[in-house]
Amino acid sequence: MPDRTISELVQVMETLKNQKRELDEQLNHVKAQIAELEPFILGQMTEENVSNLSVNGRTWYAQTRTFYSIAEPVAFSSWVVQNNCPEFFQKRVAATAVKDYLESNGELPPGISSASKQVLNNRS
Repeated sequence: MPDRTISELVQVMETLKNQKRELDEQLNHVKAQIAELEPFILGQMTEENVSNLSVNGRTWYAQTRTFYSIAEPVAFSSWVVQNNCPEFFQKRVAATAVKDYLESNGELPPGISSASKQVLNNRS
């Protein structure tokens, strides 16, 4: 086996892991600052009845974003089927469910395809 090549790969992967950890720590600190400042500034804007602020050539304004989630999967799925609204679903599948189905039934569910890719993996 090419030990030199594997040794180099291990070293580069360790470098990547360490640098990623350091960067994640720095980013977490910055994200925490943002999470603290945003609601404070929004509160001040609301208190002072200000809809936007211009600072250093940038305009800051409050915006409401709405997020949706499925609270009752069975009711939602039934509604989608009954109303012929497939656009409410994203085009992806739960890999674990497909794998379990394949193992139990010896074939993929109808309409599902699979692709495999060989990768170099390691463990310590």
